[in-house]
Amino acid sequence: MEGDKMEDCLQIRYVKLCFVLECLGDYGLPAQKVSMIRGGIGEMLLQGNCIGDRRCGSCGFQEECVVQQVYYHRLKIVPDYVKEKESLGYLYECGDTRTEFREGDILKFNMILFGNVIVHFPAILQAVYRLGLSGLGREKALFQLTEIVNHRGEKVLSRNEVCLGFLQPDMISRYVSERMAQMGKPGRMCFVTPLTQKFEGVFLKEFQEKALIYSIYRRIYLLNCMEGREMERICPFQEGLGIVGQRARQVKVPRHSSTQGQTIYLEGIKGSLEIEPTEAILSWLFAGELVHIGKNTSMGFGQYVVERETKAKGTGTSGWMISVKR
Repeated sequence: MEGDKMEDCLQIRYVKLCFVLECLGDYGLPAQKVSMIRGGIGEMLLQGNCIGDRRCGSCGFQEECVVQQVYYHRLKIVPDYVKEKESLGYLYECGDTRTEFREGDILKFNMILFGNVIVHFPAILQAVYRLGLSGLGREKALFQLTEIVNHRGEKVLSRNEVCLGFLQPDMISRYVSERMAQMGKPGRMCFVTPLTQKFEGVFLKEFQEKALIYSIYRRIYLLNCMEGREMERICPFQEGLGIVGQRARQVKVPRHSSTQGQTIYLEGIKGSLEIEPTEAILSWLFAGELVHIGKNTSMGFGQYVVERETKAKGTGTSGWMISVKR
């Protein structure tokens, strides 16, 4: 794909927000927190906005419903293969795996909003405030929201004062340009959270070049559909990531489902890859860092970071130092 067309494909609006929570007591929380945070905020959005007894299927207000607009934002262009609602307008990130919190401890999580979902930030803010009063997780951990900082370091919320002007979005293209200038030629991909991906009818048990490229492209394609921008549906790349080594392991992440009233397990693969990417694929590679890839991204899956290559002294390719983030 030509450079100018690539630039057009990455004109996707986003804002990344870091929420800072102060615990108001001693609590136990799960190591993997994204599902808990997502569920808690979703419940508060429902409690604060739903007037249809939660019967979404028969509700006549779906098109204007804030909960639907945030968690299942409609695509302006709907591909024929999309049969169910896509959770594209937001992502959660939380790398804090502590399970014991004391009064005064700080818990941080990120929320990335895309496209028109950004305008619903006030409803999200109110939901987080309500969640602090209601309690997070099965232990009903009470907290105070003390600060929200955007990806530029500007304080959207500080000392109970909100500055909506700092919600002005950036473009994914700018993120990519900054990462490319910062990183140079990358040599490794590390999956911070598991990747769940079905490719050619089979769930991956190890990383595959074509599958990863397809997953990144599909995510960018659907975000363009949400923004109402036409984009070539067929991925023009079949290769270019240049996987020369990997370490992968299968993992299961527990998630408590309030609707099913039980713990279910989400499966995926986690690990790192040695890569020798071509110049043509670099923009897509860095874009994938921000948008996450694969299935279950709304539950925190599919987050990876790109790093420079690191070789052990006096060794060849087999001497690469590969870390698996746990």
